Amino acid sequence: MLSDEKMSTKTKDAGEYTKTINNKRVYEARKAIIKDNENILLVRLNPELPFLEGEWEVPDGRIHAGETEDVALKREVREEAGIEIIIKEKINDWKLDLPDFSLHGKSFLCESLSTRVVLDDPERQHIDFRWVTIKEALKYNIPNWLRKGLEIIRDTPESS
Repeated sequence: MLSDEKMSTKTKDAGEYTKTINNKRVYEARKAIIKDNENILLVRLNPELPFLEGEWEVPDGRIHAGETEDVALKREVREEAGIEIIIKEKINDWKLDLPDFSLHGKSFLCESLSTRVVLDDPERQHIDFRWVTIKEALKYNIPNWLRKGLEIIRDTPESS
Protein backbone atom coordinates (compact mmCIF):
# COMPACT_ATOMS: atom_id res chain seq x y z
CA MET A 1 0.00 0.00 0.00
CA LEU A 2 1.23 3.50 -0.81
CA SER A 3 1.75 6.05 1.93
CA ASP A 4 -0.58 9.04 2.26
CA GLU A 5 2.24 11.24 0.97
CA LYS A 6 2.40 9.29 -2.29
CA MET A 7 -1.37 9.27 -2.67
CA SER A 8 -1.79 12.98 -2.13
CA THR A 9 -1.80 15.84 -4.56
CA LYS A 10 -1.80 19.52 -3.68
CA THR A 11 -4.18 21.88 -5.43
CA LYS A 12 -5.75 25.29 -5.16
CA ASP A 13 -9.46 25.08 -4.35
CA ALA A 14 -11.18 28.48 -4.38
CA GLY A 15 -7.89 30.02 -3.31
CA GLU A 16 -7.41 27.60 -0.40
CA TYR A 17 -4.60 25.14 0.13
CA THR A 18 -5.92 21.61 -0.21
CA LYS A 19 -4.66 18.16 -0.91
CA THR A 20 -6.42 14.99 -1.95
CA ILE A 21 -5.85 11.74 -0.08
CA ASN A 22 -7.67 8.60 -1.22
CA ASN A 23 -9.94 10.71 -3.46
CA LYS A 24 -11.08 12.86 -0.53
CA ARG A 25 -10.38 16.59 -0.35
CA VAL A 26 -8.36 17.60 2.72
CA TYR A 27 -8.18 21.23 3.87
CA GLU A 28 -5.46 22.60 6.12
CA ALA A 29 -6.86 24.69 8.97
CA ARG A 30 -5.55 26.54 12.00
CA LYS A 31 -7.30 27.41 15.28
CA ALA A 32 -6.44 30.14 17.76
CA ILE A 33 -6.91 29.51 21.47
CA ILE A 34 -6.68 33.17 22.46
CA LYS A 35 -5.82 34.13 26.04
CA ASP A 36 -6.17 37.45 27.76
CA ASN A 37 -4.81 37.11 31.28
CA GLU A 38 -6.74 34.15 32.76
CA ASN A 39 -9.53 34.09 30.15
CA ILE A 40 -9.82 32.56 26.71
CA LEU A 41 -12.09 33.64 23.87
CA LEU A 42 -14.92 31.32 22.87
CA VAL A 43 -17.14 32.03 19.87
CA ARG A 44 -20.50 30.35 19.27
CA LEU A 45 -21.23 28.81 15.91
CA ASN A 46 -24.43 29.84 14.19
CA PRO A 47 -26.99 27.04 14.83
CA GLU A 48 -28.44 27.62 11.34
CA LEU A 49 -25.23 26.42 9.71
CA PRO A 50 -25.02 22.70 8.94
CA PHE A 51 -21.65 22.15 10.62
CA LEU A 52 -21.25 21.70 14.41
CA GLU A 53 -24.46 23.68 14.96
CA GLY A 54 -24.43 25.89 18.03
CA GLU A 55 -21.18 24.59 19.49
CA TRP A 56 -18.72 26.95 21.08
CA GLU A 57 -15.24 27.00 19.57
CA VAL A 58 -12.37 29.40 18.89
CA PRO A 59 -11.60 31.56 15.85
CA ASP A 60 -10.22 29.45 13.04
CA GLY A 61 -9.89 29.09 9.33
CA ARG A 62 -8.34 27.45 6.34
CA ILE A 63 -4.98 28.35 4.90
CA HIS A 64 -5.19 30.11 1.54
CA ALA A 65 -2.79 29.19 -1.23
CA GLY A 66 0.51 30.98 -0.73
CA GLU A 67 -0.09 31.84 2.95
CA THR A 68 2.01 30.73 5.88
CA GLU A 69 0.12 29.28 8.83
CA ASP A 70 0.97 32.36 10.94
CA VAL A 71 -0.40 34.76 8.32
CA ALA A 72 -3.52 32.61 7.84
CA LEU A 73 -4.24 32.37 11.57
CA LYS A 74 -3.81 36.10 12.17
CA ARG A 75 -6.00 36.89 9.13
CA GLU A 76 -8.78 34.56 10.26
CA VAL A 77 -8.79 35.94 13.82
CA ARG A 78 -8.90 39.50 12.48
CA GLU A 79 -11.76 38.57 10.09
CA GLU A 80 -13.80 36.58 12.62
CA ALA A 81 -13.19 38.48 15.87
CA GLY A 82 -11.69 41.82 14.89
CA ILE A 83 -8.66 41.46 17.16
CA GLU A 84 -4.92 41.19 16.70
CA ILE A 85 -2.96 38.33 18.26
CA ILE A 86 0.55 37.16 19.02
CA ILE A 87 1.00 33.45 18.30
CA LYS A 88 2.81 31.87 21.26
CA GLU A 89 3.03 28.10 20.73
CA LYS A 90 1.49 25.09 19.02
CA ILE A 91 -0.83 23.16 21.35
CA ASN A 92 -2.01 20.15 19.37
CA ASP A 93 -2.77 18.59 15.99
CA TRP A 94 -6.27 17.42 15.11
CA LYS A 95 -8.28 15.85 12.30
CA LEU A 96 -11.97 16.04 11.51
CA ASP A 97 -13.27 13.58 8.93
CA LEU A 98 -16.60 14.41 7.32
CA PRO A 99 -18.42 12.59 4.52
CA ASP A 100 -17.36 15.04 1.78
CA PHE A 101 -14.01 16.32 3.02
CA SER A 102 -11.56 16.32 5.91
CA LEU A 103 -9.90 19.04 7.92
CA HIS A 104 -6.36 18.59 9.18
CA GLY A 105 -5.26 21.26 11.56
CA LYS A 106 -3.21 22.64 14.37
CA SER A 107 -4.29 24.64 17.39
CA PHE A 108 -2.12 27.45 18.71
CA LEU A 109 -2.06 29.28 22.01
CA CYS A 110 -2.23 32.99 21.22
CA GLU A 111 -2.14 36.19 23.23
CA SER A 112 -4.77 38.81 22.56
CA LEU A 113 -3.70 42.40 22.01
CA SER A 114 -7.26 43.55 22.75
CA THR A 115 -10.41 42.24 24.45
CA ARG A 116 -12.74 44.27 22.23
CA VAL A 117 -14.25 41.55 20.02
CA VAL A 118 -16.22 42.50 16.91
CA LEU A 119 -18.12 39.65 15.25
CA ASP A 120 -18.22 41.11 11.77
CA ASP A 121 -18.20 37.92 9.72
CA PRO A 122 -20.39 38.45 6.63
CA GLU A 123 -21.20 34.72 6.53
CA ARG A 124 -22.49 34.90 10.14
CA GLN A 125 -20.44 31.87 11.10
CA HIS A 126 -20.30 33.07 14.73
CA ILE A 127 -23.20 34.68 16.58
CA ASP A 128 -21.87 35.24 20.09
CA PHE A 129 -18.63 35.32 22.08
CA ARG A 130 -17.47 35.01 25.68
CA TRP A 131 -14.22 35.54 27.56
CA VAL A 132 -14.14 32.67 30.10
CA THR A 133 -11.62 30.79 32.20
CA ILE A 134 -10.41 27.41 30.97
CA LYS A 135 -12.32 25.77 33.84
CA GLU A 136 -15.52 27.50 32.66
CA ALA A 137 -14.83 26.72 28.99
CA LEU A 138 -14.61 23.01 29.74
CA LYS A 139 -18.28 23.15 30.87
CA TYR A 140 -19.41 24.50 27.47
CA ASN A 141 -20.57 22.47 24.47
CA ILE A 142 -17.16 22.41 22.75
CA PRO A 143 -15.64 20.00 20.22
CA ASN A 144 -13.28 17.27 21.47
CA TRP A 145 -10.19 18.75 19.77
CA LEU A 146 -10.75 22.01 21.73
CA ARG A 147 -11.38 20.17 24.98
CA LYS A 148 -8.06 18.33 24.53
CA GLY A 149 -6.24 21.56 23.70
CA LEU A 150 -7.65 23.35 26.76
CA GLU A 151 -6.68 20.42 28.98
CA ILE A 152 -3.11 20.61 27.63
CA ILE A 153 -2.95 24.34 28.44
CA ARG A 154 -4.49 23.81 31.88
CA ASP A 155 -2.05 21.00 32.72
CA THR A 156 1.09 22.76 31.39
CA PRO A 157 2.25 25.43 33.86
CA GLU A 158 4.31 27.40 31.33
CA SER A 159 1.23 27.64 29.00
CA SER A 160 -1.11 28.82 31.74
